[in-house]
Amino acid sequence: MSVRDGLEANKDDKDLLIRNLIKSTIKKPNPRVDRYRTDTTGIHYRRILLPVWILHYSYRGTAKKVVVSGIDGRTFGERPFSPWKLAAYSAILTALTMALGLIWGATGIL
Repeated sequence: MSVRDGLEANKDDKDLLIRNLIKSTIKKPNPRVDRYRTDTTGIHYRRILLPVWILHYSYRGTAKKVVVSGIDGRTFGERPFSPWKLAAYSAILTALTMALGLIWGATGIL
């Protein structure tokens, strides 16, 4: 897409943004903007290619996808969860909570 085509495709959003910017700088309630003029000559765009790694894999018959940003290492996507590990973690937390409650109730120390 050329710069001219991009500016034409973005014309409505650009006009709304400019009108709101003009209205926000005027310190009167409900200002009316009749006309304004913009100059878009000399605008240059550069293509930016960012390092991104995309991983597709299958986990127990379900397709998963993970995207990793090469700039800051953030990951986005789906992660498989092990139901056995989640159940064990929940059981340990429940047992610890019950033990602390019993100790607190019996001794009143905590």
